Amino acid sequence: LIPVHRYSLYHDDFIISRSLLNPITTLPAIILVSGITFLSLKYRKKYPIIAFGILWFLIGHSMESTILNLEIAWEHRNYLPSVGLIFSLTYAACNILYSSERIPPIGKYKFAFPIFIIFLLFLVTRSLASIWGNPESYSQYNLKIHPNSCNANNMRAHRLRMINGDAKEIYSHYLKCATLENREVSGLINMRKITEQLLYLARENQIETIIPDSFSSPNWYSELHLNTIYLTSLNEALDREIESRLAQFPVGGLFSAT
Repeated sequence: LIPVHRYSLYHDDFIISRSLLNPITTLPAIILVSGITFLSLKYRKKYPIIAFGILWFLIGHSMESTILNLEIAWEHRNYLPSVGLIFSLTYAACNILYSSERIPPIGKYKFAFPIFIIFLLFLVTRSLASIWGNPESYSQYNLKIHPNSCNANNMRAHRLRMINGDAKEIYSHYLKCATLENREVSGLINMRKITEQLLYLARENQIETIIPDSFSSPNWYSELHLNTIYLTSLNEALDREIESRLAQFPVGGLFSAT
């Protein structure tokens, strides 16, 4: 709910909990959510609106918090569950501002709070629209905020391909994605496309190549170099890695998000 990683489309670099203490925030989070759930159920008759909002939020997220192999986080998953929290927080704020005898009457300023919230949302939307409306700045923005996101690296690589960017830079983003996600093959396939295209151009003498014997046999995660022998070996290494991943993770490899 809180944009800890700031506003962005991709959050696949979110740290996954592997045990109660890995990362250290896992156990406190479990205690906090369990405590909030318990209190909401216990006081549901005394504070029905607040309990409803909290439980709506938790149930809304529980629908996607299952054993199904979904990507860890997307902002749009907050939209419907957040309605419950916003509803209950608004109700509580209105009670405090307009019903409490300990607070002096606010009279003509009673609309100040909702106007402030609307203005705040307007500022956030405006700042995001200026970035999201430009494909170039948007791809750079996502990568800057989430450098270890496979999706952000894929987006930047696709954008560079659209504007005929540097092949080595494009390749490096696909390589980063393939290194980060050992179950996906889209990055490897895109790397293979680039090496095949460069190999064709090298054989046709349309690009400058490097002396052959200056490189050893590459692995699939090796850097890109413009050399026909090197590129041929790199293609073979990529093919082996693609086959290995598809054999080990057939569903994850075929249906990975890009």
